[in-house]
Amino acid sequence: MRKTSFIFFFFLFGIGNVYSQDTIYLVNHTLLVAKITDVNVGDISFKMFNNPDGPSYHKKTSDILRIKYSNGMIEFYEESETMSDLNSTERGERATLLLKTGKTIDCEIFEVCGLSIIYKERGIDENVVVLLKEVVDRIVRPDSSFSTFTSSGREEKHDKPVKVVIVVAEKKVDPVPVVKTEDPVTPPTTAPSKTKKTLKGECLLLDSDGNPIKTKDVLVDMKNQTVSYVDQNNVLVTKPFAINGKAGIRSISFKRKNNNSSSLDLAGEFEFSDLDQE
Repeated sequence: MRKTSFIFFFFLFGIGNVYSQDTIYLVNHTLLVAKITDVNVGDISFKMFNNPDGPSYHKKTSDILRIKYSNGMIEFYEESETMSDLNSTERGERATLLLKTGKTIDCEIFEVCGLSIIYKERGIDENVVVLLKEVVDRIVRPDSSFSTFTSSGREEKHDKPVKVVIVVAEKKVDPVPVVKTEDPVTPPTTAPSKTKKTLKGECLLLDSDGNPIKTKDVLVDMKNQTVSYVDQNNVLVTKPFAINGKAGIRSISFKRKNNNSSSLDLAGEFEFSDLDQE
C-alpha cells in the first residue's frame, strides 16, 4: 500500500527548542536519532547523529511512522483519508490535556497513538493537532479519571482520586445558665485556688502542631495539667499540656493589667504565680 506523507508545522506551546538532530519514529516504536541526508519517494537516507562522518543508512518509508526534523517540522507517513476524516465534523473524546509546562488544553481526543496524541481544541474551528506524548503530563477526563505515560510512551490509566475526610466530634457542653436578680448580690468570699487560675481577657494558645487558637478567659489547671477554653463554636474544650510527647497546648500568651503581653511555655518549668495578671 502506498504511503502518503503529511507535513504539519507547529510549536509545542513554548517547548519548541531547536535541536540539531532529526528523530525518526518507526512503526515498531523504535526511535532513531539521526541526521537525514536525503528523502526519496520510497525511502530515506541518513547518518547516525553520534557518528556524522560514519556510513549512510537507508529506511523504507513503509517502516516509518513519522519524522521530527531539527527545525520543528513533523512529517507523517499515514494514509490521507485518516487525517482528512479527523478534520471533518467527527467528535472525539472530551478531555483536558495538562502539559509539563503547566498549560492546559480543553480538547477532543481522536486517538492516542504509540508516540503521539491526535486532538482538536474545543471552541476553535481549526485542523487537528498532533502532539508528542513526551510533552504531556497527563490526560484528565470529565469523571476526574486520568492517564499518564511511561518513558516508553505506554499509557497508564488511573481512577479518580478518592478524598478521605476524618471528622472528630468534640463533646458539646451546655452553657452555664446566668441567674439575673434585681438587687446585686455579693458572692461569698472563698479562698482562691492554688491549683487553678483563669486568665481573663483575650488569650492566644499554640497547640502541639503549631496551630494558633484565639479565645478568651482560659482556665489553667496546674494539678491536672490541662487548659480549658470555649472555642469559636461555643464548645468547651479541655486539652492537656503538650509535655512528654502529648498532643495538646504548648504555650499561652495573655495580657497583664499593665497591658504588657506575657507568654508561658507549658512544656517548661513555671510557677503558679507566673499566671498572675496583676
